[in-house]
Amino acid sequence: MKARYLIASLVGGALGIAIGGWITYEEFFEAEPSMHRLWAEIEVSDTLRIVTVPSSISAFQYKGGWRGHEYEVVRQVSDELGLYGQLIFAPDEQSMLDSVVQGVADVAAWPVPACVMHDKGGLRQCGYTYEMGLVPVLRREVELADAEVEQYRMAVPDGSWARHALENPLVLQNFNVAPFRMMPVADTVNMEPLTDMLVDDKFDAILLPTSVAQLMRSYYPDLKLGHPLIDSEDSIGWVVSAGADTLAAKIDSVCSYDRSTPRYATLIKRYYEQSLGRSVKIRYLLGNGRLSVYDQLFRTYSKRLRWDWRLLAAVAFVESRFDPHEISSKGARGLMQLMPTTATRFGCPAALMTDPEANVRAGAQLIESMEGSLRRRILRAIQPEVLSYNEASAATKDSIERDLVRFTLASYNAGMGHVFDAIALADTLGYNPAVWTDNVEHCLKLKGDPEYYTLPCVHHGRFRARVTVEYVREVLDTYQDFCRVAPN
Repeated sequence: MKARYLIASLVGGALGIAIGGWITYEEFFEAEPSMHRLWAEIEVSDTLRIVTVPSSISAFQYKGGWRGHEYEVVRQVSDELGLYGQLIFAPDEQSMLDSVVQGVADVAAWPVPACVMHDKGGLRQCGYTYEMGLVPVLRREVELADAEVEQYRMAVPDGSWARHALENPLVLQNFNVAPFRMMPVADTVNMEPLTDMLVDDKFDAILLPTSVAQLMRSYYPDLKLGHPLIDSEDSIGWVVSAGADTLAAKIDSVCSYDRSTPRYATLIKRYYEQSLGRSVKIRYLLGNGRLSVYDQLFRTYSKRLRWDWRLLAAVAFVESRFDPHEISSKGARGLMQLMPTTATRFGCPAALMTDPEANVRAGAQLIESMEGSLRRRILRAIQPEVLSYNEASAATKDSIERDLVRFTLASYNAGMGHVFDAIALADTLGYNPAVWTDNVEHCLKLKGDPEYYTLPCVHHGRFRARVTVEYVREVLDTYQDFCRVAPN
């Protein structure tokens, strides 16, 4: 069965990538094997075809922009090679590797272990390669000290690094597998969906690379990490086809660890070392009906939105805890936690990112823009014959406005593309595309399942919805709290 890929472009070539590297989606396609391209052919085409699996490890949308460890390295590599980047999204790791072996893509930007690469055949590593071991990731309830034989379920995908490690006698000398019943999993299940399954109580334990385990632990604080498995280390890196020696050498030269520009170390720290959890400390709640020293800004800029000012304040609180100097692990800044490119688009250049008024004003303008786009998209789903929102009936407008805040908050957190996909899924699957709870919210969660995120109506690939769904609830709960603290 052919894999179905989504092809996109890093717009603007080397210059565009250096500035911001945004993405436009072009088309879905079913891969046909083709000849592997020589470096000279890549140079003439001016394009490097890069395949990856969309995830919070590799590439994902965040606050209207693209982020991800592999995505940012792709930008650096494409920039320094002077090439346009053509990004291909594969549905799973096996399809990604197939696309390189078959000549559909030039390079796979994904942490591929050497053992998996050798099993696949026809591949060689390149780029930033490093040695890494596996670590058990466990549900909070798992206690190994007095565990009975096969008391817990451990998921082990076929052909995976974890499977190789558990077949290594040296690993087994130092890791007690007796408490675990090994549960086979298809080799199309990647690390991130595997973690979701663990959180959903389908398993009690999984094995992940150390850096990925730390990242997943930051998303899910209730998980815990065991001790790294001794003798489980393997070489991790990107892969190209086995004969692509010149391309590999070019990528290796760009990704040399001893280069003077320390950009790669910065990316590692941003995506794998910094905690993604939110602080629970409440700051700047002043009392006497005041929420913060920025209340007047929220009052001023909420009027254009026709929002209660306390709702705009709730967004700022959840985003930054009212700290104008807050910088997230992904680079979002200020009270409203705007990404630099988004802030600039709405009149808040880098020099003003920590200025409370400029940041709140730009955040409010972003929200206003999102609301307008969402109104049009929902209208197209429920009444495609109506050409503009102004022509819609009062009843139709009421049905759209009823849940618009929830749609907008989800878009503010996840990016418009994923919410548009969820609306399209709702329309396709028979859910109400104008209702958030149990409808579009549910379809956003379905975007974590390849059965749904590979459908033709979905244009932005896989998405981890759990964080966004919780974000919407957290903002609305905070708003209710603020209504009690500041009655008017």
